[in-house]
Formats: sequence, structure tokens, C-alpha cells
Amino acid sequence: MENFLLFNSINFFALAVLAILLIDMSLYLSRNKDFHKSIWRDALLFALLAQTLDIACWFVNGRQGVFYTIMGYGLNVLLFSISALMVAKMAMYIQYSSDFKIESYKKLKTICYFTVAYVAILCTVSIWGHFIFSVDSNNLYHREDWYYLMMAGVFFPVGYIFVKLVLKYAKTFNRILKDNKMIILLLIINIIVPIGLIVLQGMNVTNVAVIFPFITLSTVIMHLITMANTAGTDFLTKLKNNFGVNKHFAYFPKITNYYYAIVFFDLNNFKFINDKFGHKEGDEVLKAFAEILAKEIKSGDIAARHGGDEFFIGVTLKDPEELDSIIKSIQAEVNKYNQTVKNYKMSFSYGISINKPRHSLNYEQLINEADEKMYSNKSISKQLELDI
Repeated sequence: MENFLLFNSINFFALAVLAILLIDMSLYLSRNKDFHKSIWRDALLFALLAQTLDIACWFVNGRQGVFYTIMGYGLNVLLFSISALMVAKMAMYIQYSSDFKIESYKKLKTICYFTVAYVAILCTVSIWGHFIFSVDSNNLYHREDWYYLMMAGVFFPVGYIFVKLVLKYAKTFNRILKDNKMIILLLIINIIVPIGLIVLQGMNVTNVAVIFPFITLSTVIMHLITMANTAGTDFLTKLKNNFGVNKHFAYFPKITNYYYAIVFFDLNNFKFINDKFGHKEGDEVLKAFAEILAKEIKSGDIAARHGGDEFFIGVTLKDPEELDSIIKSIQAEVNKYNQTVKNYKMSFSYGISINKPRHSLNYEQLINEADEKMYSNKSISKQLELDI
């Protein structure tokens, strides 16, 4: 028992850390409907289960009796299968974080579940074939010749995402470092280091369990990044808030070879909707308009809630005329929304400011200019209504 506790001392600490992270994310999701964060919550849950199973495997290892032998085989099959699920969920989270496209997520989800099934079947068959792992007459666990073939299945999802991101930015390698540097760093950490630790532990170089504690450490880093991004997100609309805007432009190039435009929006007669139909309905209008804006921006652009019923988008353009199609598309989506409500109509006023190519970009000035133009356009619109 003393050796078991010493060997798993870091494992127990990692288990407690994972439990805290899972509780933290569960509390967040109890107050927010967030598909992105729910993927991460599932990854944390499987990490917690895998860590628990790893401790349980070491507990039965070397204990005499048929019962412990059966437990040894069963727990190891579960451990490898849950580990594959953990890595799969982390890969799905990273995939969705990189482009927020549900189609890409679903495609990867199918691939991931095939790899999980592959690992589970391989480990189950190994109970009789003893080619992945075995348990000897003294109930001691041993790795067998094909062990790393199984581990290749476990780590395949994150390896697949790593290669996919590299290929995506192969022609502009600087972007992969700039736009996804934390994701790439975590991918490298979660592929290279765990595999190295698995090899070292198999060679009996270390006398304490280190594989899952290290995965827990990288999980903590990823969790902190996830929650830091939450701090820059508006609670209601899930767009960037002012803190998120500052963070976005802190990493944005000051001079580019493209046009950069800020389009500032203000919802018309929003106070009437709030007063007449209540703040809950008003919140639904804000969320609906935010979803429309979020759909219209490309990766690397920004959609933000400036405050109240004021929003803006920041977009990179090859030609200023591209803004016409963006505004028309937003208006078309607003028209679709208006077909679903009877008591009021959503509408907006907007103003535009554009930074020319190879000119120093001052985002605060652009936002203020677009804001002023929006109010000017809104005043003209109201004056026309009075004249009519």
C-alpha cells in the first residue's frame, strides 16, 4: 500500500485538480448555454475518469487472486478506451476553436469515434491475444509488442488536427504561429511529451506515475486559456466585449496591405421593444442580431457588442465595395428574423469607417468615426420619418 501511494502521489493531486476544473466549468455551463465550452467540459470529464481508472489499475496491479486478475484486464480496457475518448474530445475542442464550423466538428467527431472503437476493440481482443497488454500469474501488468499500435489510435485525433492546421496554413506559415500559436503549442505538448513519457515509463526510468499528471498540467493550461477567452466575451450575446476587443487589436498588425473597415450598428426602437415586451424579449433581439453578425465575419475578423444595443464588426477587405454585400447580407438575415416575430420589427442604423492599405491602423479612432457616422445616419433617418 505504501508503494502504491508513493507511486500515485502525483496522480492523486492531478485527480483533485481535474475535479476542481470540472466543477468550475460545470458551474459556468449551468449559467450559460455554450456549445464550445460544453465540448471542453466533456474532455475534462473523460480526463477525470481516465485519471481515476489509472489509479485503480495501479491499485489492483500485483494483487493475488482471480478477482483482481479480472479487474486488472477490465480496468485496463476501460482506461485505454476512456483515454481515447479524452483525446478525441480535446481534438474536437481544438478543431471547433480553430474555425467554429459545426460541419468540420461533425466530420472530426465521426473520425474520432472510429478511433475510439478501434482502441476499445484492440484492447478487448488483447485480453485473449495478449498483443497489447497482459496480466501474468502474479497479476502484474505488462506491455506487449503491439502496445504502441494501440497508442497510435489514442493519439491519432490530435495528430490529425495538427497536420490539418499545418496544411491549412502551409503557404502562410507565419499565420499558423500568430493565429493559432497557443493551439499549436498545446498540440505539440499533448503529442510529443506524453509519448515520450509513455516510452520512459515503459523503460522503468521513472518510479512515479507521470503520464496522466502531465496531461492534467496541459489540461490546466488549456482551461486557463478557455476561461481567459470567456473573460473577453459578452455574457449575453457571446460576442467580444470591450476587454475582448482590446485583446484582439493588441495582436492585430498596425499596418496591412488591405483595407480595414469598422461597421458600427445601433438597433432602432430597441427601448420600445424593452418597454413594451419586457427585457427578456429585448435580450432575445440582442442575441439574434449578434448571431447574424457572427455569421457574417471571416476567421480573423471581429464582431463585438459595444454596449447596450450597440454593436460593431471589424473586417479586412480587398476592396471597400465588399462592404455592400456584407450589409445586404446582414439586412437579408434581419428580414428573415422579422418573419418569425409579429409584434415588432428588428431594424438597425449603421456607420462605416475605413482604414486604407499601408496606413497606420488606430482601431479606437475607427470605432469612434463609425459611431459618429451611425448617429448621423440615424438622425437623418428620424428626420425623414418626421417629414413624412
